[in-house]
Amino acid sequence: MLIPSQILTLMQTYLPELFGALLTFFALNFLGKDEEQGKNNLSYAALAFLFLSFKDIILFGSFILADFVPFIIPQRGIDATAYFLQSTSVILMFVGGLQSLKVFKVVKRELTLILCLIAILASVWVVLRIPATWQIILPTIYLIVGFFFLGFCFALPHRHGMNQILRKTGLTIILLGFYYLFTITPWGIESQVHSWGIEAILYCLVILSTILSTTSLLKEQVTVLQRELKFSKAKIPLFIQASPYPIIISQLKDDRLMLVNEKASDLFNIDIRNPKIFRTEEYYVDPNARKELLRRLADSSVVENFQALLRKPGTDETFWLEMSARVIDFENEVALYTAFKDITAQKQHEQDLFEKAVKDPLTGCYNRRQFQELANKEIRRAWRYNNTFTLIMLDIDHFKKVNDTHGHAAGDEVLKALAACITGTLRTSDIFARYGGEEFIILLPETTIENGYLVAERIREKVAALMVPVSESENIHFTISLGVVESTYSSDINELTKYADAALYASKENGRNKTTVYGDGEVYEKEVPAPKTEDTSAEKLQADLVKQAQEDIEKMKYGSKS
Repeated sequence: MLIPSQILTLMQTYLPELFGALLTFFALNFLGKDEEQGKNNLSYAALAFLFLSFKDIILFGSFILADFVPFIIPQRGIDATAYFLQSTSVILMFVGGLQSLKVFKVVKRELTLILCLIAILASVWVVLRIPATWQIILPTIYLIVGFFFLGFCFALPHRHGMNQILRKTGLTIILLGFYYLFTITPWGIESQVHSWGIEAILYCLVILSTILSTTSLLKEQVTVLQRELKFSKAKIPLFIQASPYPIIISQLKDDRLMLVNEKASDLFNIDIRNPKIFRTEEYYVDPNARKELLRRLADSSVVENFQALLRKPGTDETFWLEMSARVIDFENEVALYTAFKDITAQKQHEQDLFEKAVKDPLTGCYNRRQFQELANKEIRRAWRYNNTFTLIMLDIDHFKKVNDTHGHAAGDEVLKALAACITGTLRTSDIFARYGGEEFIILLPETTIENGYLVAERIREKVAALMVPVSESENIHFTISLGVVESTYSSDINELTKYADAALYASKENGRNKTTVYGDGEVYEKEVPAPKTEDTSAEKLQADLVKQAQEDIEKMKYGSKS
């Protein structure tokens, strides 16, 4: 039965080394980790102290358990295990020292396993062959040699990398080796019971120096990162200037430009030395395009292949650009990086193909097929939002007489003059098409029958005042007849077209140069305020755009983006 004084002696003998080696393992393991390269440069040195702590656990545990489980654990087996763990620890110190010096580019696991096997055989030989006195001293001598070798490897005066940082740790490990050397001298053996405090202090110094080395390593890494970050930031303007594409960096909070390259300066006519007087919103022909870009950036910090029509500020020069936009941190500001590619020629080619596919080649208005497609979309939109629209059919009066009297070339001029006159009267949202021959059709979105009638009358009066020159001394005067129908009669465009055509036929029957409304025969002659032809929502769109931009800025600033 162990008495308290014996337990205290055991604790003084084993616990300083046990806890000191275990904490040193954690400290070295943390210091040696290299997350970027995915390896640990001090893994074997750290394992050496882990095995050393296991040795103390085995020996300390065997003495404690001997009181509770007598004669079950053979002492020779315990000693052999302890010698093996200590010998393996020494081998790992040698391998760890070489690893820290980068003598081996890769320390092979097979080599370490072979050395550990030699440690097992050496432990068995120590237990079975040497005298008892040497059984106590020899493992300590191994450990002293391991401490000295590892310490000197750490403390060598290399001026680069990990070795420079490990110098403090190496010197304290050497001090620890001198302490173990003292313990096997006659003076150390006599005072061993009272030397546990020195051992604990030395292990504390090893751990403290390792922590300081870790701090130095972290500071050095931070310094390197700061230097690299500063260098990277300095390279950004150079890369942007060297880019073959126009590039702009602008602040998100106030939309002002921060940096432009020469190509962007030429494209947008920007003073490259003072870009902050410009704002990106000045370049958009349609403010909704910029609003759509911000909406997409709110969903994703990167937007690719965004197409928009832009212009040079203060001029009528426009061009189509394909943009790639990205939210970045530039000069400690939340900024928008935008690169541009001029696709004006491509868009013009696409527009030409579109015009050929959907436009009447003579008059320039939509053809019948395109009108059917656009009208069906408008019908669906009108029914979805409970809106009404008006359909107008019109026809040139006595057009055959024009062709017979003046020729088909003059008839073509009359058709073109009529189309130009109507186009100049309508809104951009109205749909105007040549339905066939001298017959045309107009769809007026969000327009009541009263206002539709007034638009039809305005067109009739303008056409009646037209004079189309066919020669130096002769002009052609012509009139049109019109039929008007409201969308409330049907949800089918073909039926509405029949109703408008019936009203047009009634105008023809009643003397031509008239406008007839389909239904009960009522003709709206009273004054009704004409519908506004301009889109009045521009201010609202601009306000929404500003609000959306401010919300995006707040989301990016405070990280509240969902």
